[in-house]
Amino acid sequence: MISAQKTLNELSELIGFASVSSNDTQAQAIYNCAEWLVNHFKYIGIEHAGLYKTSSHPVVFAHHIIDPALPTILFYGHYDVQPADPVNKWHTRPFKAVIKGEYIYGRGASDDKGQMFIHIKAVEKLLRQKQLPVNVKFLIEGAEEIGSLGLKDFITINKNLLHCDAVVVSDTKMVSLKKPAITYSLRGSLNAELFISTGKKDLHSGTFGGYVPNAAIELSKFINKLYNSDHSIAITGFYDDVEKVSDEKRRFIKVNGVSDEKLLNDAEVFTAWGEKNYSLHERSTIRPSLSVTGITSGFQGKGVKNVIPSVASVKLNFRLVHNQKPEAVKRLFDDYARRMLTNTTVKTVYSSFNNPVTVAVSSPYIKAAATACENVFKNKPGFIQNGGTIGAVDYLNSILKVPVVLMGFAQASDNMHAPDEKFYLPNFFRGIDTIIKFIQNVALLNNKKHLHEAAYY
Repeated sequence: MISAQKTLNELSELIGFASVSSNDTQAQAIYNCAEWLVNHFKYIGIEHAGLYKTSSHPVVFAHHIIDPALPTILFYGHYDVQPADPVNKWHTRPFKAVIKGEYIYGRGASDDKGQMFIHIKAVEKLLRQKQLPVNVKFLIEGAEEIGSLGLKDFITINKNLLHCDAVVVSDTKMVSLKKPAITYSLRGSLNAELFISTGKKDLHSGTFGGYVPNAAIELSKFINKLYNSDHSIAITGFYDDVEKVSDEKRRFIKVNGVSDEKLLNDAEVFTAWGEKNYSLHERSTIRPSLSVTGITSGFQGKGVKNVIPSVASVKLNFRLVHNQKPEAVKRLFDDYARRMLTNTTVKTVYSSFNNPVTVAVSSPYIKAAATACENVFKNKPGFIQNGGTIGAVDYLNSILKVPVVLMGFAQASDNMHAPDEKFYLPNFFRGIDTIIKFIQNVALLNNKKHLHEAAYY
């Protein structure tokens, strides 16, 4: 018997590690979190667990093989988290889990420590009951929030170690608190940080103001040129590879997707924004996007310093759709920046080259997941597209060549990547029951050859 309170204590302990992958000063916290997971796997009865080096942070790999003839499920998750900034906007301490009402608060509660822990607890329950009917493997990385650095090479080198019949990922959202979802599409991603310079040094705004260029103004003008008046992206050739979505598919999305009203309510913004002639759900799933995620220039300290900045930078995030390639978008953006920023020096640094992914809903593993969701939630799951990116899904799908099941238990309102991140605890426990039911459903699929040849792309 597994105590609910004990499980919550363990989840709270896991959330307590400040495993921020983008911050080099948190390297020890990253390692401590990974080591905690290894020890926890051994505690629940999975002796084959360890840390594996990558070019970035270590991955945790664990496996429990009952019989090679049985189906093998690989559970993927990540133990790294986003920075807690701005810390002063939190109402709780980011790395001190707090339960308030039916929610647990803390960085990583939803993305992805809480969801990833669902897999572990489900397998633990079956192990303790001596009722685990399939082989299980776990791949938990520590660099997902920085583009899964090193993971592609790790998967390529360790294909045999990771061999499985299907991959399960719980790093996605439900339709609503009571309606589960199977995600069948993810957007790709490309991060760009552009630096411009208008001169060798900052200048006195009184002495030089009015006749020298200002890096902040030049960058602002460039950012404005990234969008057309209809809020589409102005980069030349950007839409050339974007797939035209059929009317039939758009009708399917309208029926199965999330309403504009709910999306605006989840976002807690004052008004909608974006490309015309598309619903908000379409804008965030089947259409690409370009977001400004940070701007820096001039004096940032308290008080006043009257200088004309000579340097400025902007962080940009592209989300890409089917047929778009990050490398091609990089070339288009480089060319556009050179043509638009003629009176400055320009340097751009790129990261997170992740392709869009679509998984086939025809896989029997998807059907096993849908049945499990309906059995536990008493509600048929929606089949939805997700505007986010999970680089590992692309790698696991293309390198291991197995179906990927995207079965998440989070909400869009969980404040992922923002202050006061939270996870709805009733769905945490329903998630455990759903994964157990999914495992049991997979065990009933006895034609393994048919399963392995299930369609995917």
